[in-house]
Parts: sequence; structure tokens; C-alpha cells
Amino acid sequence: MTGQKKIRIKSPGKIRSPHIIDKMKALKVSEVYVDFDLSDFNENVVDTLSKSELRSQGNESGIISPIKQKEDILSAECPSQMTSIQTSMNEELNFAVDIIAETKKAQSQLYENVLQGKTINLKALKKSTNAIVASIFRNPEALLLMSQLSNVNDYLVEHAINSCILMSAFSTWLELDEALIFDIAIGAFMHDIGKISIPKSILNKPEKLTPDEFEVMKKHVIYSKQILEKIPGISPVSVNVAAVHHKRLDDSGYPQKLIDEKLSPWGCMIGIVDTYDAMTADRFFQPACTSQESFEVMKGNTQQFDEEILQQFINCIGLYPVGSLVELESDRLAMVYQPNRAEPERPTIVSFYDTMSRHAISPEIIDLSFAANDSIKQGVRAKNYNVRRDFTLLKRIAQASCL
Repeated sequence: MTGQKKIRIKSPGKIRSPHIIDKMKALKVSEVYVDFDLSDFNENVVDTLSKSELRSQGNESGIISPIKQKEDILSAECPSQMTSIQTSMNEELNFAVDIIAETKKAQSQLYENVLQGKTINLKALKKSTNAIVASIFRNPEALLLMSQLSNVNDYLVEHAINSCILMSAFSTWLELDEALIFDIAIGAFMHDIGKISIPKSILNKPEKLTPDEFEVMKKHVIYSKQILEKIPGISPVSVNVAAVHHKRLDDSGYPQKLIDEKLSPWGCMIGIVDTYDAMTADRFFQPACTSQESFEVMKGNTQQFDEEILQQFINCIGLYPVGSLVELESDRLAMVYQPNRAEPERPTIVSFYDTMSRHAISPEIIDLSFAANDSIKQGVRAKNYNVRRDFTLLKRIAQASCL
């Protein structure tokens, strides 16, 4: 409270950023009620509870430990959600940059190995996907933000990585078994590997494909399945994710009918993720659409996309996903930086562009749940303002968030 005046909080929530505390200080808040039963971390019980007890008591984020060396974080071969060190968004973004760079190198090497007829080493493949899953376990928002940074010339590699990130985050959100999450991640990472066997004249064609060309393109699913089936020790789940990523709930899609077999839950998931990432990425033949536009398209196609699973995906990444661009009522352009689960329409954002003057401005971090005079007007396409969602923009955002 501030003197005789009381401040009403709309809903309870977790304090996840020092910025929120600064805001409360600015409002002269002198007292707060802390419910330790809802805390991610209770230092009085960490030493006495086993992992299973922590899980049973609802501590989904695991044991929180201080950050030591970056190498300690990234070197774990068998990451676990229950033992993963929890990181802040700022900390995990530092790791995420390295993870994306290393994973791109690994993906390129995988493509080269397949072209040379070499069998893919499952251990080497897992090293890349495990790093992504581990980052999701520590803090999912960092890699989700990175998945929004795009380069039209690297679409095939970026789409594979983004699909792995999104499927890992989605599987974790749904609280699937950890072993299953790792298998799903591999399938997502490799689902389009068969496209390296498609002629580049078709794969990179800037215009709409002819019917004959599309028939050739559809074969990439068969090629992907064949490549994965040759990997010794590969999980059937991983193969299935790649084999059905273009199949739909009503058995439409390709390459073949499911007959009496139903589309697996992860088949429904990869169909949504693959469509979402494709629609929100700049392509040779079409500009990216906004996340909200992609949601509306899929929501309007209930025969092909499972309504419940689709809504869970939207809940997972948010109405305004981390890394997406929004236009504010104050005529500024901003990147979504932190989600707000209690009020999805009021995330934490970083403004960086004046839409009226069409000039860059000094980045400013804004928690919209505390911004009485500003809100999101709409999600926007980066190209509408000649803005590139790339590492240069991320560096500017990082400056505002004190990385």
C-alpha cells in the first residue's frame, strides 16, 4: 500500500523480473503477500525432498541452483527436466545463441552425410536435439525467441531447428514423458531431411509449383522416412513424426492414406508446428504472416487440425509469442520478450521503432501489465515496416533487457 491509498492487483502472479520489482517500488508499494506454497523454489525443502517428492508436490521447474560456468550448462549429455538448472531469460539467451550456431553446423553436416550416402550417427544427432530440449527445460522462452529470427536463404535448416524447438516446448508444456520428448525432438529435427533429395530448381522455386513439380516435392516425406529408418537405434516415434508431418486429422495430406490407423498425437502436433512455422517464416514465394493470422487459419480448419491440441499449442507459445512483433497503441513497434500467462494480451515487450516517423528509437522494456496508458494494437509483419527479425535486432533488444 502507499500511504492511505491502496493499489489493487488484478490477479496473483509470480515475480519473474527485477523490472517488476522496480515498478512496484516506483508505485511506493511497501508490503506484499508472498505465498511460498506456490513458489518455484522453497529452500527449506530442497535438501529434504527427493526428485519424486518434488514432482508430486507440483514443482515442475525442478531444483533451482546458481549458474556456474556456461560449459557446465551446455555439456550435459542426458538432460532432465527435474535436475536442469533453471535460468532467467537473459541467462538462457546467451546459451541459446551458442546452441543455434552449433545446431546449424550439425544440421549442415547431417545433410552432407546423407548426400554422401553415409549412415547418420544417432549419438551425434542426439547431441544437437538434447541441447535444444535441455534449453527448453531450463527456460523455454529463449529458444522460442530465437526461433522467430529468420533468414529466407537458410529456410530449410532454420525450419528444422525451429520445428525441434517448438515441438520440444509443446511436448514439455503437455507434460509428456521425458523419453518421449527426446524422441519427438529428433523426429521434428529430421522431418524435412528428405528435401535434400528434391531438385533445387523445385525446392527453391520462387513461384507456385506446377502440379507435376508438387508431386515431386511431396516425395520428400517418403525420403525423410527412409533416411530415418536406416539410423541404427532410432525410435519408431521419431520416424513417425517425420512420416506423418503432412498428414491431417481427416486423412488428407500426403504421402499416403492411413487406412485404419489413426493419426498419432505427435502426428497432430507436428502438423500444427510445421504449418505454423512455415506460415510465419519469410519464403521465396510468400512473405511471413503474423502468428495471429496463422492461428486463425488453422482454427478455421477443424477437419484437418485437432481443436484441443491446437488450442494447447496456442496456450503454450502464447497469443503473442515471444519474439513476435506487435504494434502498440502508442504507435511504437515492439518485440514480445516475456509471456504473461495470467493476461496473455499484456506480455512484457521491448519497443524499438516509431511507426509514425518510421525510425528506430532507443529500446525500452515495458511490462504491459503495469502500463495503464499503452497496450497491443495488433501483431504485425516485419516486412510491413522494413524491419528484419535477425541477430542485429536481438542485440538491440538485449541492450534494453540488460543482458
